[in-house]
Amino acid sequence: MAAEAWIVDINAAEIKQLPIGSIAGGATGITFDGKNLWIVGFNPDRITCVDRNGNTIKYFALPPEETSPKSIAFDGKNLWWLGWQTRTIYSSDRDGNIIRRHNIELVDYYPQGLSFDGKNLWMIGNENQSAYCIDINGKTIRTITYPAAMIWATGIWATGRGFIVVSENQNKIWKTDNNFVIQMENTYSSGINAATGITFDGKNLIVCN
Repeated sequence: MAAEAWIVDINAAEIKQLPIGSIAGGATGITFDGKNLWIVGFNPDRITCVDRNGNTIKYFALPPEETSPKSIAFDGKNLWWLGWQTRTIYSSDRDGNIIRRHNIELVDYYPQGLSFDGKNLWMIGNENQSAYCIDINGKTIRTITYPAAMIWATGIWATGRGFIVVSENQNKIWKTDNNFVIQMENTYSSGINAATGITFDGKNLIVCN
């Protein structure tokens, strides 16, 4: 299985596939740093930086205890990503040096998507079917139950006015307001299967699987 990424519009019609097939294993999260894409994946467990043509710029391995990494976000300076194995949110610089780590096992045992809204992190959790606003010190500020229609949501992007959410199991994309009230729901037209992450590059939405 090779990682895939697609540029999509909000109506879930794919615009084109991005050439990131050189990344082995599956992609479980994607983010944009203003210039390049960062993709977290497994087999091997690492974070890879690629340019918009899919060329690998750099990568770094994850801590050995993290064998099932999940989503990734960028805060304007550093990366944030989910370690599924230990239920931990990590912050690292773009060379892989760990800056912070926050255990979120008691927040939600099945953490999935992660996004940064300019101030705080937003995490999708499927144990309690909720979205959590978490500050950079690991404190949960707000919890919102997301709609049943979005069951097993896996990727989230905070737009500043709401959220864009994707689901691995449903092949759907949702637009919500800041309280996770669904404003739009669409199904991918073709190609994309089991979307795990979503980001925005300043012009387009990009999903990965």
